Amino acid sequence: MSATNRRTKTDESDASSSAAKGGMRVAALVKKSILDGRYVPGQRLVEVDLVSETGESRAHVREGLRHLRAEGLVEIEEYRGAVVKRLTREDIYLAGRVREALEGLAARQIAERTLTDDERATLTSLRSRLVRATEAEDYAGYIAANEELHQFIIRASNNPYLDSVLDRLRVVVRQTHHFSAYRSKAFFAGNVEHLAIIEAILHGHPDVAESMMRMHVRKGTRMIDEWLKTNDDQ
Repeated sequence: MSATNRRTKTDESDASSSAAKGGMRVAALVKKSILDGRYVPGQRLVEVDLVSETGESRAHVREGLRHLRAEGLVEIEEYRGAVVKRLTREDIYLAGRVREALEGLAARQIAERTLTDDERATLTSLRSRLVRATEAEDYAGYIAANEELHQFIIRASNNPYLDSVLDRLRVVVRQTHHFSAYRSKAFFAGNVEHLAIIEAILHGHPDVAESMMRMHVRKGTRMIDEWLKTNDDQ
């Protein structure tokens, strides 16, 4: 192979690597915006706007959108281009079934082992925050503590397979946080299960921890489904 051909192949490889890295950066930024609620289901993702927001090239933006499409976060619609995937009742139901089983297992696994002092302190602190937020009807505070508790239990289960699968479902959960169902007093009813889950983990009762977590996720899924059904019928 001539030196010219080697240089050409090297240049092509570098360009491909640069596009892949740029695309991953765009995908990460857009995914964060979806998680944070800046981009909501059904919202158009305009390439020129993403170029301006991310500081990446148009080619990198397109590569990033392809990544997000592969993850199921973005859809490509005729005449509209890329849009944030809309959540359906079936999406909520299916994601809920998987979360119910896997988060139940995560709660069981952490309850089966001896907790460190730091882990006990974290659970105790989260319990206090959840109680305060419920008493004050502090929606933002409750949602933050709720998410931290679920993430703590998943990661402290010491099962990277659970963490990996549930991380993808986290997007579905976060996308529901803008629903007005999360602004009703009934939302705080789930704290009863939170407290039971925490107590079961602290006292090493895996059967109780798993059953209460499964019940908690199932009730939350049902709440969102009922909200979606009501709003679809209007």
